[in-house]
Amino acid sequence: MNKVAIIIISLILAMAVGSLSCIRAPVKAPHELIPENADLLAYVHISKVLNDPDFRGLYEHTYQAIPEQQRPSQLPKTLENTSEMFRAQTGLDLNDFSEIWAFVDIDYSSETGYYWGAIVKGNFTKYRLLLMVGKLTNIGGFSVRQYKGYEIYTRQQEDVGLTFLKTNTVIIAPIHVIEDVIDVEKGKKSPISGELRDTYTGLPTDSLCKCTLKLPEPIKNKINEILTTPGIPADLIPITEINTLGVAVCKEDKIIQSQLLTSFDTEDKARNFANMLENLISTVKTMARMINIPELEAVLDKVNMSQKNQQVIIEFQVSIDEAEALIDAITEMAKAGGY
Repeated sequence: MNKVAIIIISLILAMAVGSLSCIRAPVKAPHELIPENADLLAYVHISKVLNDPDFRGLYEHTYQAIPEQQRPSQLPKTLENTSEMFRAQTGLDLNDFSEIWAFVDIDYSSETGYYWGAIVKGNFTKYRLLLMVGKLTNIGGFSVRQYKGYEIYTRQQEDVGLTFLKTNTVIIAPIHVIEDVIDVEKGKKSPISGELRDTYTGLPTDSLCKCTLKLPEPIKNKINEILTTPGIPADLIPITEINTLGVAVCKEDKIIQSQLLTSFDTEDKARNFANMLENLISTVKTMARMINIPELEAVLDKVNMSQKNQQVIIEFQVSIDEAEALIDAITEMAKAGGY
Protein backbone atom coordinates (compact mmCIF):
# COMPACT_ATOMS: atom_id res chain seq x y z
CA MET A 1 0.00 0.00 0.00
CA ASN A 2 1.52 3.37 -1.01
CA LYS A 3 1.82 6.39 1.25
CA VAL A 4 -0.98 8.31 -0.48
CA ALA A 5 -3.47 5.48 0.17
CA ILE A 6 -2.38 5.28 3.80
CA ILE A 7 -2.86 9.05 4.23
CA ILE A 8 -6.34 8.93 2.62
CA ILE A 9 -7.47 6.01 4.80
CA SER A 10 -6.08 7.73 7.90
CA LEU A 11 -7.99 10.91 7.06
CA ILE A 12 -11.22 8.97 6.57
CA LEU A 13 -10.80 7.19 9.89
CA ALA A 14 -9.97 10.42 11.67
CA MET A 15 -13.02 12.19 10.23
CA ALA A 16 -15.28 9.26 11.10
CA VAL A 17 -14.05 9.11 14.69
CA GLY A 18 -14.25 12.87 14.94
CA SER A 19 -17.80 12.90 13.68
CA LEU A 20 -18.78 10.36 16.33
CA SER A 21 -17.65 12.72 19.08
CA CYS A 22 -19.57 15.63 17.58
CA ILE A 23 -22.98 13.96 17.46
CA ARG A 24 -25.46 15.68 19.75
CA ALA A 25 -26.64 13.57 22.66
CA PRO A 26 -30.40 14.07 23.20
CA VAL A 27 -31.27 13.93 26.88
CA LYS A 28 -34.75 12.59 26.11
CA ALA A 29 -35.51 8.88 26.32
CA PRO A 30 -36.19 7.28 22.91
CA HIS A 31 -39.95 6.95 23.53
CA GLU A 32 -40.05 10.69 24.26
CA LEU A 33 -38.84 11.38 20.71
CA ILE A 34 -41.85 9.69 19.09
CA PRO A 35 -44.04 12.29 17.30
CA GLU A 36 -47.53 12.82 18.71
CA ASN A 37 -49.38 11.57 15.62
CA ALA A 38 -48.12 8.00 16.19
CA ASP A 39 -50.81 5.72 17.57
CA LEU A 40 -48.74 2.54 17.90
CA LEU A 41 -45.49 2.21 19.85
CA ALA A 42 -43.63 -1.08 20.29
CA TYR A 43 -40.42 -1.83 22.18
CA VAL A 44 -38.15 -4.90 22.11
CA HIS A 45 -34.96 -5.49 24.07
CA ILE A 46 -33.74 -7.55 21.16
CA SER A 47 -30.31 -8.53 22.52
CA LYS A 48 -31.84 -10.01 25.69
CA VAL A 49 -34.51 -11.92 23.77
CA LEU A 50 -32.13 -13.34 21.16
CA ASN A 51 -29.48 -14.35 23.72
CA ASP A 52 -31.79 -15.80 26.36
CA PRO A 53 -31.26 -19.59 26.40
CA ASP A 54 -34.85 -20.21 27.56
CA PHE A 55 -36.34 -18.23 24.68
CA ARG A 56 -33.98 -19.97 22.26
CA GLY A 57 -35.11 -23.34 23.58
CA LEU A 58 -38.79 -22.35 23.50
CA TYR A 59 -38.48 -21.19 19.89
CA GLU A 60 -36.78 -24.44 18.83
CA HIS A 61 -39.41 -26.45 20.73
CA THR A 62 -42.17 -24.60 18.88
CA TYR A 63 -40.42 -25.15 15.55
CA GLN A 64 -40.16 -28.89 16.15
CA ALA A 65 -43.79 -29.08 17.31
CA ILE A 66 -45.12 -27.74 14.01
CA PRO A 67 -45.75 -30.62 11.57
CA GLU A 68 -43.18 -30.48 8.79
CA GLN A 69 -45.78 -30.31 6.02
CA GLN A 70 -47.38 -27.26 7.69
CA ARG A 71 -44.14 -25.52 8.58
CA PRO A 72 -43.39 -22.44 6.41
CA SER A 73 -40.34 -23.14 4.29
CA GLN A 74 -38.74 -19.80 5.21
CA LEU A 75 -39.25 -20.24 8.95
CA PRO A 76 -35.82 -20.20 10.66
CA LYS A 77 -35.03 -23.35 12.61
CA THR A 78 -33.39 -21.45 15.48
CA LEU A 79 -33.06 -17.87 16.67
CA GLU A 80 -29.44 -18.06 15.55
CA ASN A 81 -30.71 -18.85 12.04
CA THR A 82 -32.94 -15.77 12.28
CA SER A 83 -29.86 -13.61 12.85
CA GLU A 84 -28.07 -15.27 9.93
CA MET A 85 -31.03 -14.71 7.59
CA PHE A 86 -31.28 -11.06 8.64
CA ARG A 87 -27.57 -10.56 7.99
CA ALA A 88 -27.83 -12.22 4.56
CA GLN A 89 -30.80 -10.05 3.53
CA THR A 90 -29.74 -6.70 5.00
CA GLY A 91 -26.00 -6.88 5.63
CA LEU A 92 -26.71 -5.91 9.26
CA ASP A 93 -25.80 -7.97 12.31
CA LEU A 94 -28.64 -8.33 14.82
CA ASN A 95 -26.03 -8.86 17.52
CA ASP A 96 -25.15 -5.18 17.10
CA PHE A 97 -28.72 -4.21 18.01
CA SER A 98 -29.63 -3.74 21.66
CA GLU A 99 -33.07 -2.13 21.84
CA ILE A 100 -35.67 -1.06 19.29
CA TRP A 101 -38.57 1.40 19.56
CA ALA A 102 -40.88 1.14 16.54
CA PHE A 103 -43.83 3.45 15.89
CA VAL A 104 -46.61 3.82 13.32
CA ASP A 105 -49.44 6.19 12.51
CA ILE A 106 -52.00 3.60 11.45
CA ASP A 107 -54.33 6.05 9.70
CA TYR A 108 -51.60 7.86 7.77
CA SER A 109 -51.38 7.26 4.05
CA SER A 110 -50.28 9.62 1.33
CA GLU A 111 -48.46 9.75 -1.97
CA THR A 112 -45.18 9.81 -0.02
CA GLY A 113 -45.99 6.50 1.69
CA TYR A 114 -46.77 5.57 5.26
CA TYR A 115 -45.81 7.08 8.60
CA TRP A 116 -43.50 4.75 10.47
CA GLY A 117 -40.10 4.68 12.09
CA ALA A 118 -37.67 2.70 14.22
CA ILE A 119 -35.29 4.14 16.79
CA VAL A 120 -32.54 1.59 17.33
CA LYS A 121 -29.93 1.51 20.07
CA GLY A 122 -26.78 -0.55 19.64
CA ASN A 123 -23.19 -0.63 18.48
CA PHE A 124 -23.11 1.22 15.16
CA THR A 125 -19.50 2.36 14.96
CA LYS A 126 -18.65 0.18 11.95
CA TYR A 127 -21.83 1.20 10.10
CA ARG A 128 -21.12 4.88 10.66
CA LEU A 129 -17.59 4.32 9.34
CA LEU A 130 -19.05 2.76 6.18
CA LEU A 131 -21.43 5.69 5.76
CA MET A 132 -18.56 8.15 6.17
CA VAL A 133 -16.51 6.28 3.56
CA GLY A 134 -19.50 6.29 1.20
CA LYS A 135 -20.04 10.00 1.78
CA LEU A 136 -16.41 10.92 1.15
CA THR A 137 -15.75 8.59 -1.77
CA ASN A 138 -19.27 8.54 -3.31
CA ILE A 139 -19.22 4.74 -3.10
CA GLY A 140 -22.52 2.94 -2.51
CA GLY A 141 -24.79 5.63 -3.92
CA PHE A 142 -25.27 7.47 -0.61
CA SER A 143 -26.61 10.97 -0.51
CA VAL A 144 -26.54 13.15 2.59
CA ARG A 145 -28.79 16.04 3.48
CA GLN A 146 -28.61 18.36 6.47
CA TYR A 147 -31.57 19.03 8.72
CA LYS A 148 -31.21 21.26 11.77
CA GLY A 149 -27.72 20.05 12.59
CA TYR A 150 -28.29 16.36 11.80
CA GLU A 151 -27.18 14.39 8.74
CA ILE A 152 -29.81 12.24 7.03
CA TYR A 153 -28.27 9.43 4.97
CA THR A 154 -30.25 8.00 2.06
CA ARG A 155 -29.60 5.99 -1.04
CA GLN A 156 -30.39 7.62 -4.35
CA GLN A 157 -34.02 7.33 -5.44
CA GLU A 158 -35.11 6.20 -1.94
CA ASP A 159 -37.26 8.13 0.52
CA VAL A 160 -36.16 6.13 3.58
CA GLY A 161 -33.19 7.46 5.48
CA LEU A 162 -31.02 7.00 8.54
CA THR A 163 -29.83 9.55 11.08
CA PHE A 164 -27.58 9.21 14.11
CA LEU A 165 -29.27 10.74 17.16
CA LYS A 166 -26.37 9.57 19.33
CA THR A 167 -23.26 7.52 18.61
CA ASN A 168 -25.23 4.44 19.72
CA THR A 169 -28.74 5.44 18.58
CA VAL A 170 -30.16 5.78 15.07
CA ILE A 171 -33.55 6.57 13.58
CA ILE A 172 -34.56 4.69 10.43
CA ALA A 173 -37.68 6.05 8.75
CA PRO A 174 -39.02 7.97 5.76
CA ILE A 175 -37.36 11.38 5.47
CA HIS A 176 -40.39 13.38 6.64
CA VAL A 177 -40.68 11.16 9.74
CA ILE A 178 -36.99 11.61 10.59
CA GLU A 179 -37.49 15.37 10.34
CA ASP A 180 -40.46 15.12 12.74
CA VAL A 181 -38.35 13.16 15.25
CA ILE A 182 -35.60 15.79 15.06
CA ASP A 183 -38.22 18.52 15.57
CA VAL A 184 -39.51 16.67 18.67
CA GLU A 185 -35.96 16.40 20.00
CA LYS A 186 -35.52 20.16 19.53
CA GLY A 187 -38.87 20.95 21.15
CA LYS A 188 -40.42 22.22 17.91
CA LYS A 189 -43.05 19.47 17.80
CA SER A 190 -44.85 17.51 20.49
CA PRO A 191 -44.14 13.87 21.41
CA ILE A 192 -46.77 11.23 22.15
CA SER A 193 -48.89 12.13 25.15
CA GLY A 194 -52.15 11.31 26.86
CA GLU A 195 -53.39 7.74 27.13
CA LEU A 196 -50.86 6.29 24.68
CA ARG A 197 -47.90 7.62 26.67
CA ASP A 198 -49.54 6.81 30.02
CA THR A 199 -50.19 3.24 28.92
CA TYR A 200 -46.62 2.81 27.68
CA THR A 201 -45.03 4.22 30.83
CA GLY A 202 -47.52 2.28 32.96
CA LEU A 203 -46.18 -1.05 31.70
CA PRO A 204 -43.27 -2.65 33.62
CA THR A 205 -39.97 -0.85 33.09
CA ASP A 206 -38.10 -4.16 32.96
CA SER A 207 -40.18 -5.49 30.06
CA LEU A 208 -38.36 -7.46 27.39
CA CYS A 209 -40.98 -6.29 24.94
CA LYS A 210 -44.07 -4.14 25.13
CA CYS A 211 -46.54 -2.60 22.74
CA THR A 212 -49.13 0.14 23.13
CA LEU A 213 -51.87 0.98 20.67
CA LYS A 214 -54.38 3.81 20.57
CA LEU A 215 -57.37 2.57 18.63
CA PRO A 216 -58.49 5.15 16.03
CA GLU A 217 -62.21 5.35 15.30
CA PRO A 218 -61.86 3.78 11.81
CA ILE A 219 -60.19 0.73 13.40
CA LYS A 220 -62.90 0.54 16.06
CA ASN A 221 -65.55 0.64 13.34
CA LYS A 222 -63.86 -2.21 11.45
CA ILE A 223 -63.67 -4.30 14.64
CA ASN A 224 -67.35 -3.58 15.26
CA GLU A 225 -68.21 -4.77 11.74
CA ILE A 226 -66.39 -8.04 12.39
CA LEU A 227 -67.97 -8.59 15.80
CA THR A 228 -71.47 -7.91 14.50
CA THR A 229 -71.09 -10.53 11.76
CA PRO A 230 -73.63 -13.37 12.13
CA GLY A 231 -72.20 -16.16 14.24
CA ILE A 232 -69.95 -13.92 16.36
CA PRO A 233 -71.02 -13.75 20.05
CA ALA A 234 -72.61 -10.37 20.82
CA ASP A 235 -70.93 -10.24 24.23
CA LEU A 236 -67.61 -9.40 22.55
CA ILE A 237 -68.84 -5.91 21.66
CA PRO A 238 -67.14 -4.28 24.72
CA ILE A 239 -63.85 -4.80 22.84
CA THR A 240 -64.86 -1.93 20.55
CA GLU A 241 -64.93 0.42 23.56
CA ILE A 242 -61.17 0.10 24.19
CA ASN A 243 -59.35 3.41 23.75
CA THR A 244 -55.79 2.24 24.34
CA LEU A 245 -54.30 -1.20 24.66
CA GLY A 246 -50.93 -2.14 26.14
CA VAL A 247 -49.21 -5.49 26.50
CA ALA A 248 -45.86 -6.33 28.05
CA VAL A 249 -43.74 -9.45 28.52
CA CYS A 250 -41.16 -9.84 31.28
CA LYS A 251 -39.09 -12.81 32.44
CA GLU A 252 -37.69 -13.73 35.82
CA ASP A 253 -35.62 -16.91 35.98
CA LYS A 254 -37.75 -19.42 34.05
CA ILE A 255 -41.07 -17.63 34.53
CA ILE A 256 -42.59 -15.55 31.72
CA GLN A 257 -44.82 -12.77 33.04
CA SER A 258 -47.35 -10.90 30.92
CA GLN A 259 -49.48 -7.86 31.57
CA LEU A 260 -52.32 -6.40 29.52
CA LEU A 261 -53.65 -2.88 30.12
CA THR A 262 -56.87 -1.61 28.56
CA SER A 263 -58.22 1.92 28.99
CA PHE A 264 -61.78 3.20 28.45
CA ASP A 265 -63.76 6.44 28.47
CA THR A 266 -65.76 5.51 31.57
CA GLU A 267 -65.62 3.10 34.51
CA ASP A 268 -68.83 1.46 33.29
CA LYS A 269 -67.23 0.61 29.95
CA ALA A 270 -64.20 -0.80 31.75
CA ARG A 271 -66.48 -2.89 33.98
CA ASN A 272 -68.39 -4.23 30.97
CA PHE A 273 -65.11 -5.29 29.35
CA ALA A 274 -63.91 -6.97 32.56
CA ASN A 275 -67.17 -8.90 32.86
CA MET A 276 -66.99 -9.96 29.20
CA LEU A 277 -63.39 -11.14 29.61
CA GLU A 278 -64.20 -13.05 32.78
CA ASN A 279 -67.05 -14.86 31.01
CA LEU A 280 -64.83 -15.57 28.00
CA ILE A 281 -62.08 -17.08 30.16
CA SER A 282 -64.66 -19.23 31.97
CA THR A 283 -66.03 -20.47 28.63
CA VAL A 284 -62.56 -21.32 27.28
CA LYS A 285 -61.69 -23.18 30.51
CA THR A 286 -64.88 -25.23 30.16
CA MET A 287 -63.98 -26.04 26.55
CA ALA A 288 -60.45 -27.00 27.63
CA ARG A 289 -61.89 -29.53 30.06
CA MET A 290 -64.28 -30.89 27.43
CA ILE A 291 -61.54 -31.47 24.84
CA ASN A 292 -59.00 -32.56 27.45
CA ILE A 293 -56.38 -29.80 27.38
CA PRO A 294 -55.55 -29.45 31.10
CA GLU A 295 -52.43 -27.45 30.18
CA LEU A 296 -54.60 -24.62 28.81
CA GLU A 297 -56.89 -24.70 31.82
CA ALA A 298 -53.86 -24.52 34.14
CA VAL A 299 -52.57 -21.40 32.38
CA LEU A 300 -55.99 -19.70 32.46
CA ASP A 301 -56.24 -20.43 36.18
CA LYS A 302 -53.27 -18.12 36.65
CA VAL A 303 -54.95 -15.13 35.03
CA ASN A 304 -55.53 -12.26 37.47
CA MET A 305 -57.79 -9.38 36.51
CA SER A 306 -58.51 -6.11 38.28
CA GLN A 307 -60.14 -2.77 37.52
CA LYS A 308 -58.65 0.58 38.49
CA ASN A 309 -60.98 3.44 37.61
CA GLN A 310 -61.24 3.44 33.78
CA GLN A 311 -58.56 0.82 33.28
CA VAL A 312 -58.66 -2.99 33.32
CA ILE A 313 -55.42 -4.80 34.19
CA ILE A 314 -54.88 -8.46 33.25
CA GLU A 315 -51.80 -10.33 34.49
CA PHE A 316 -50.66 -13.92 34.19
CA GLN A 317 -47.47 -15.92 34.28
CA VAL A 318 -46.32 -19.23 32.87
CA SER A 319 -43.13 -21.23 33.28
CA ILE A 320 -41.03 -22.30 30.31
CA ASP A 321 -42.00 -25.93 30.98
CA GLU A 322 -45.70 -25.02 31.10
CA ALA A 323 -45.40 -23.09 27.85
CA GLU A 324 -43.75 -26.05 26.12
CA ALA A 325 -46.40 -28.43 27.47
CA LEU A 326 -49.19 -26.13 26.24
CA ILE A 327 -47.60 -25.92 22.78
CA ASP A 328 -47.40 -29.73 22.62
CA ALA A 329 -51.02 -30.13 23.74
CA ILE A 330 -52.37 -27.65 21.19
CA THR A 331 -50.27 -29.24 18.43
CA GLU A 332 -51.59 -32.72 19.24
CA MET A 333 -55.16 -31.41 19.32
CA ALA A 334 -54.65 -29.80 15.90
CA LYS A 335 -53.27 -33.06 14.51
CA ALA A 336 -56.22 -35.01 15.89
CA GLY A 337 -58.58 -32.52 14.29
CA GLY A 338 -56.90 -32.91 10.92
CA TYR A 339 -55.33 -29.44 10.87
